[in-house]
Amino acid sequence: MWWDIRFDPEPFENSAIDECLKALRETRIHGGILLGCFRVSEHKVFDWFASRNRLDEANFFRQFFVSPTVAVALPELRTEGLLLDGDGFFGLPEFEWGSSFTLDGEIAEKLVIGGCHMSFPGTPTEAKELGDRFCKAIFGERYTETQVYRSFDRWHEWFSYVEHLTWLLIDKRYRRIWLLCLTDND
Repeated sequence: MWWDIRFDPEPFENSAIDECLKALRETRIHGGILLGCFRVSEHKVFDWFASRNRLDEANFFRQFFVSPTVAVALPELRTEGLLLDGDGFFGLPEFEWGSSFTLDGEIAEKLVIGGCHMSFPGTPTEAKELGDRFCKAIFGERYTETQVYRSFDRWHEWFSYVEHLTWLLIDKRYRRIWLLCLTDND
């Protein structure tokens, strides 16, 4: 299956996404924010695993993160920067299940808490609205068609030692994978 599947970068322009990313960047002045969108080529086996939320069983995460097209689209996350684990293998992130129903709140929380030196200048309600508009721009109200994974691992040298968070959103209807990474340093 992995010989046939491609992760093609997909451009996106949306003011709600831009506004949320700007706010996140302003709260992480010694870190960074990365966002990429990729379309998965059609493949029946991939669809079977994705429709059952079992992509981990198909070695999806490793295949995605070492994909050359992901490295070209997000050069900050090039394969050479992957950190090695104690056995000398790439220490890719360990993902846990998130929820498309609460992602807007998680983003709002990151804004309100802020980074190491800056916090969001607006109210918590404004932060929640930013998170909500961001999520609606990505998957609308198709909560059951979008699987969210998150990782708090420092899996790449791009991440600082202080804060590191990766969200991976899989839009099953439109075959899109959204990767959102944030970091900040003291």
